Amino acid sequence: SGVDLIIVPFLKIWVKVGKKESAISQAALDELLKKDDGPVTFLRYQKALISEVTGDLTGAEKEYDKAVNGRSIVSYSLARDAGNFFRRIDKPEKAQKIYAIYYKQHPQLNHFRQKMVAKKDIPTINYGVSSILEESVRALYGNSFNDEKIVYLRMILSLKPNNDESKIMLATYYEENKDFKKSVKIYKSISKKSDFYYTARVNMAEDLYILKKKSAAKKQLLEVSKANPKIYTALLTLADLLRRDSEFAEAAKIYEKIVQKIEVVEPKNWPIFFARGICYERSKQWEKAEKDLQKALELQPNQPEVLNYLGYSWIDRNKNVVQAKEMIETAVKARPNDAQIIDSMGWALYKLNEYDKASIYLERAAEITPYDSVVNDHLGDIYWKQGRKAEAGFQWNRVIRYNEDKNVSIEDIKKKLLRL
Repeated sequence: SGVDLIIVPFLKIWVKVGKKESAISQAALDELLKKDDGPVTFLRYQKALISEVTGDLTGAEKEYDKAVNGRSIVSYSLARDAGNFFRRIDKPEKAQKIYAIYYKQHPQLNHFRQKMVAKKDIPTINYGVSSILEESVRALYGNSFNDEKIVYLRMILSLKPNNDESKIMLATYYEENKDFKKSVKIYKSISKKSDFYYTARVNMAEDLYILKKKSAAKKQLLEVSKANPKIYTALLTLADLLRRDSEFAEAAKIYEKIVQKIEVVEPKNWPIFFARGICYERSKQWEKAEKDLQKALELQPNQPEVLNYLGYSWIDRNKNVVQAKEMIETAVKARPNDAQIIDSMGWALYKLNEYDKASIYLERAAEITPYDSVVNDHLGDIYWKQGRKAEAGFQWNRVIRYNEDKNVSIEDIKKKLLRL
């Protein structure tokens, strides 16, 4: 049952290969292809591996060609093994074509662009078996089958100790389970020659940061960035970590370096300008913040988070209040259950003296996030304007009691309470 439905038939096929019954194993794969009972690309990939193991180079070339020229997504394993095969038989132009297909299908990996290190060794039966287990882990990836996943990963690493793709997945498993010491240890084991070295160093730095080894994390990310000056993933990770840690001025400087590295600004770059805008705003550099927030909105019109942040910032400064309200209305339509956006809508109505309408939005926001200090403060202000003094006092006292995010000045709240 479950993932065993995928694994067991293929393991039986590789057992046949081990017993020198490769013709039977290829026939079994052909039957699966006829039934269309599985992913065609993976079936072709398995046929190619078996052909390589058994010395049938013509058959391997034929199957790799079919696997990578289909409409399916090409996995890293397939791109690596097919590319290595064509380099071994002295057809590097075919290898480069495969790599081009892979990166066209996975543009997000350009930041972590693997070198696709050539391996001279011909695949073994163990290699083939581990490829089946790798596929099972991918099938389980992103769901809750953690016990099965770690068993297969350990089996893969027993068969192929230097399988760095599986090491990355194993480290991710430990991250999901908050065991960052183990994930760091795994990342450290990935060598500089590995296709996944860059990914490992960036991920490891994030884990070191979580483990309160912030200086070591910063140093590592800066070293990775220096070694790969055209790639800004390490700097972006550092900037995001600093922003999350409320080190807004320092984070803004890192985002500035990232923007300098962007040769052509594209719509996909909006999060960088948005993040830098937040850091400028939180570090009292409003003019710079406003430009970045508007730039983010130019790159990604109607993006709810940007509409909300810029709109709220304008409202809080009594600037462009009507336009800001319209922007936030668009954001509310996109995310009707987002408490922060609903709060902004209520605050816009408050600024326009529409207190009855404002209270409806703020009460809704308080239902969604009852312990948010800003929401409770705003709701208290609206109740005060409505003459509901007892309820206003109740909300302001909640701010004092639950101000864990420290986004509201307790001194200001105490001054409000003195008016009661």
